[in-house]
Amino acid sequence: MKSLLLILALILSSLIFSLDVWAASSSPGPLMTYEGVLTDTTGAPITTLTTLKFQVIYNANCVVFAETRTLTPGASGEFSVIVGTGTRTDNTNNTADRIFASSGTVSCEGSSNATVSGWSTRDLRITVNGMDLSPDVVISNVPRSEEHTSELQSH
Repeated sequence: MKSLLLILALILSSLIFSLDVWAASSSPGPLMTYEGVLTDTTGAPITTLTTLKFQVIYNANCVVFAETRTLTPGASGEFSVIVGTGTRTDNTNNTADRIFASSGTVSCEGSSNATVSGWSTRDLRITVNGMDLSPDVVISNVPRSEEHTSELQSH
């Protein structure tokens, strides 16, 4: 009987631990797909290991989500990522429904909050090897293509 109680206690503690880990998971899950081509200042494709940082920004200065990832672009510098599945770097713990909320309050990095009203624009800021691409990408529900530039140096 004691061994049965011990086994049940171990199973219960394992279940509680698993639920705690799941609840503390900071990944909001897949938010969007982003595809691009990385080139250096001469237009040559970057094909070496590259660190990308993605930030979803509300109201120009409220970072509601940030992640980093390292990838090796294809032979022409092309890459495709699912934003929301990299290594999360912000401290907001916003879920996808808060990141793209149309009302209520959203947490900003740095422990401040912002009030969301109506459909408010979110921007995607992309940093490549420590350099911000410009301009930020406006996140909308209509697909589009844009060209972003920066002074990237190939390694």
